[in-house]
Amino acid sequence: MVVTCIYKCSGCGEMFSESIDNSEEPIPSVFVCECGKSASLKKWKYTESENENYSGRTSIGWPLHSDAMGVHPSQAKQAYEESVKIGVPTSFDKLGRAIFESRSHRKKYCERMGYYDKNAGYSDPQPKNL
Repeated sequence: MVVTCIYKCSGCGEMFSESIDNSEEPIPSVFVCECGKSASLKKWKYTESENENYSGRTSIGWPLHSDAMGVHPSQAKQAYEESVKIGVPTSFDKLGRAIFESRSHRKKYCERMGYYDKNAGYSDPQPKNL
């Protein structure tokens, strides 16, 4: 069975996925990043094949890579700096997707940027003035 493993580098902070056939060996808890530092296993999911694209979200949960709150990859540094200014530091991946570490992180970021979830539940970003 093929498993898609998500790793986060301890050096550069980059998150990346690796497809591994775990029928022959156990899932490695540490992987080497392109920068040469060690990356630790954050989550994994079973996939049908090595060619299945990883969407950034599994049933395991957070972190969530959000296309909706993403920016063009060339704007990721500027978007990160803006998130620090508003008091909710938020990383962006290579594709420019916002990386939310928890539900409360997503809520704070969205509300401070002036966005809300139209179908919001109690702990989701809420509109301020309707």
